[in-house]
Amino acid sequence: KFVFSMVFVNMCLLWISWFIMSEIDPVKLIIPFWLRIIGLVLFIIGIFLFVYTIIKLKTVENYKGELVQDGLFSITRHPMYLGFIFWLVGYSVFQQSKYTLITLVIWISNVLFWRYIEEKQLGRKYPEYKEYKKKTIF
Repeated sequence: KFVFSMVFVNMCLLWISWFIMSEIDPVKLIIPFWLRIIGLVLFIIGIFLFVYTIIKLKTVENYKGELVQDGLFSITRHPMYLGFIFWLVGYSVFQQSKYTLITLVIWISNVLFWRYIEEKQLGRKYPEYKEYKKKTIF
């Protein structure tokens, strides 16, 4: 529980710094308008996935209910983390932020690390999680 809380705090700090970095990036790339629009669409999809997950689970941390396997959770185990990745890539492309795009490996790695920790916790908490993993992606 402590590790998850520390990861959550770490993730919040990274999101704040990432937004600041995207906005003040001193080097802007020249990205075609159509690609920037695709970036904006990815960003919006990412926000939708994040909000959907919050509404569905009614929490960001320490969900206490049954294993959710319906709706988007019937396709992907972690719509919030998938949304974060869309959000990261989409907003960086839309903002044309060179250094933010370069550092996406770090940001996405952090999301994947958080997902990894949660996968372990969910496997311990829900006996049916192993079968659920076989039917879903990400």
